[in-house]
Amino acid sequence: PWEGTPATLGYGLYDGSLAVDGVRTGRLGPSTFLSSDRSDDLLHLLQWEIIADRGQTEKTRVTLGAFRHTGQFERFDGGTDHGTEGLFATWEHSVRRPDLPRGHIHFFAQYGWADDRVSPISEHAAAGLVFDGPLEHRPDDRAGIYASLADLSDAAGAGFASNELAIDAYYRLRWSERFWVQPEVQLIVDPSGSETISDALVLGLRIAAEF
Repeated sequence: PWEGTPATLGYGLYDGSLAVDGVRTGRLGPSTFLSSDRSDDLLHLLQWEIIADRGQTEKTRVTLGAFRHTGQFERFDGGTDHGTEGLFATWEHSVRRPDLPRGHIHFFAQYGWADDRVSPISEHAAAGLVFDGPLEHRPDDRAGIYASLADLSDAAGAGFASNELAIDAYYRLRWSERFWVQPEVQLIVDPSGSETISDALVLGLRIAAEF
């Protein structure tokens, strides 16, 4: 049977001076937080969350949220808006693989919406899979794939001809107890929403030490 925590509702109030006015209040001292003579922008964040699991075999986490920024935003059409808002949602699900003692599969998806009159990205949707212990003889390895679609603003003056699609895949090879190496490949279709920029294929390699 599923067991879970009661749904929680959280609210956060943050200094929003950096997003529009470019003021890094963290470098100016506590007296400038939330309001100063250079900016009084605020970011309100509301999030609902629920987590449910079946012991060590399955676990699910769902969040829904909204935000409101009080800054003065320039619209793509040349006007201004006092404040902007958006919505977001996430879903995560982990399943133990019966064929591998330590193997898990993690599914996740995310969605976000923002006002396309002021935001370059009006909608964003992404999903992916992560395999812990993808091979029976390599229980400490990890493999994953991720796809992200950015629906760029169609507002007048935004100037985007297309949307951007990114696909990322990697394999993390556990070299020793403290070291791992991770080759990675990324494909970006219509970078920055431009049909005149060629699709990009990016190869990468990470090496890390854990202490």
